[in-house]
Amino acid sequence: MVAGPGAPNPSGIPGFNATYGVIARPGGGNANATLLNGWLNTITQVTTANDSVMLPPGYAGMEITVINNGGNSCQVFGFMNTAPGDNVTDTISPTGSIVQGTSGVALASGAVGLFYCMTGQGGPTNGVVPAQWRSKILT
Repeated sequence: MVAGPGAPNPSGIPGFNATYGVIARPGGGNANATLLNGWLNTITQVTTANDSVMLPPGYAGMEITVINNGGNSCQVFGFMNTAPGDNVTDTISPTGSIVQGTSGVALASGAVGLFYCMTGQGGPTNGVVPAQWRSKILT
């Protein structure tokens, strides 16, 4: 059996593995962002400053690592779902702050972003409530 991040389910979560070669979507903004599908995501292409990526739907205790190997800074946004009746946008507090927001977090070229989900979607009520993420950017 193959071991390591390329193995079928190294995280124990089906379909949730390391992802390499992520392209940040041009134009910026949460609605246009590339959805990240791994627990470890390596961005290899950021064509223009503020191209964007989006974290997966959050659940409490989830940890996501994003590495920006692209040529420009990019924005990392919380998950956005616009399905009728389930319209929710996860929030992120920037490094050094506890204030949640939907404007995204800047991830400079060559930097690593660590994202921790403190409250999952639905929260304690299971209603349509956004997940809340905290971030730490390492340069």
